Amino acid sequence: MDPIAQPDALDPPANLDEFRRRLAARPLWTVVLLLIAAGVAVLWVDMRVSRVPIDPTKSSAAAGDSSEEILPPSSIDRLVGLAKDQLARAEVFGYGVSVAVMLLAVLLVDAKRRWAWPRLVMMSLGAGLSANIVKLFLARTRPKYCAMGTDVWHTFGKFLAFGKGGSHQQSFPSSHTATAVGLAVALSTLYPRGRWLFFALAALCGCQRIAFQAHFTSDVCWGAALGWLVAVGLGRAKLEWLGIDRLGRWMGRERNDQ
Repeated sequence: MDPIAQPDALDPPANLDEFRRRLAARPLWTVVLLLIAAGVAVLWVDMRVSRVPIDPTKSSAAAGDSSEEILPPSSIDRLVGLAKDQLARAEVFGYGVSVAVMLLAVLLVDAKRRWAWPRLVMMSLGAGLSANIVKLFLARTRPKYCAMGTDVWHTFGKFLAFGKGGSHQQSFPSSHTATAVGLAVALSTLYPRGRWLFFALAALCGCQRIAFQAHFTSDVCWGAALGWLVAVGLGRAKLEWLGIDRLGRWMGRERNDQ
């Protein structure tokens, strides 16, 4: 057999079947259960982590200490501020609109693999949508709206809240993280050479949600678990009944006919 004809594991998959086989080789429940367990384990430090100031130059003002003279920021403060600014940009990897733009770029740039595009949408935006649905069933106050000294169990609210309380009560789970993990799984399957970059961006997105007090650490872990479950679980399933595979084949055939 000609070794040149053998596909490289780091090359993009040639068709939908190979795409699904690569996803089938990834562990599903092991990763999901580990992330769920990690979320349970960090519950004990949720409140402590969420109160770490992300801007040290404002920590004294936040504490109500106005008697001390405000000193100009040191070199370390500037570095922390720069890191904070860069971390804020990581949110785009899990934000629905920016993810849709990235997926549109994949559709336009990589015409040879348009057959994968419906799956990319389902694995990324579908993961975020799943997290938003879960939010309707269990309310949890976001860290930025929790009073100092609140017990972690009191951050959880009413079961079957169905969105009552608005965004303030939708901390569990992190839909940004679910979207980012789903996108990382999808892109790393289609473009294996960029797998470390994609998952690093997903991790940074999760860190951004914690640092800016949008979610507790446990919310991010559980959002990652849901994102992995949706992306890997649905991504490797046959979806003829939903029309996803039919649409993908049509998009791929349209390119081949040109």
